[in-house]
Amino acid sequence: MEMLGWLEKGSAAQTNPIWPFVPLEFEFDYIAGNMHPIPTLAGPRLIPSKTFSQVRSTQYDVILVPGGAFRTSAEVSPTIVKFVKNQTPGLKYLLSVCTGAWIVANAGVLDGKNATTNKALFTNETSENINWIAKARWVVDGNIWTSSGVSAGGDMAHAWMKDVVGDNFTTVTRNIVEWRAAEQGDDPFAEAWGLV
Repeated sequence: MEMLGWLEKGSAAQTNPIWPFVPLEFEFDYIAGNMHPIPTLAGPRLIPSKTFSQVRSTQYDVILVPGGAFRTSAEVSPTIVKFVKNQTPGLKYLLSVCTGAWIVANAGVLDGKNATTNKALFTNETSENINWIAKARWVVDGNIWTSSGVSAGGDMAHAWMKDVVGDNFTTVTRNIVEWRAAEQGDDPFAEAWGLV
């Protein structure tokens, strides 16, 4: 979100003169099963803006699927899987971070595609219908972008922004948040976890 938040309607990017023209503006919804704050593994709780039932008839252009506290793909919420599966045919882009790829995999969306996920839990995902790429910060297959660990999500977001809104806005964003964006194959963690 450090990168993508600057594309949100009403962000400082629209009002501060140091920013170049924002070619796209997004409205973000933080969707959950209910409106209760969502605990995270590390960090502040997230406050949902809508529930799955409230967006049942909404088609999004882009969804970003975060990971969670599950250890295997079998622990993924069926409600989230159903949401991803129903959204996918109409999406322009589907992005996942960390074990969020497991949610996307459970929805059947990654079948026959290249993807990656968190390296520490990489061997816990056993779907044989997916070409899991061990050494990659992120993987792009068509309109589906998957990243490995949490910080790789920032690298993926940087690359996705560059693809969607161009280099000028993305470079200014990266420089303001002081993000050192890693390249797609710059992945020492695959070796650290014995995957290559």
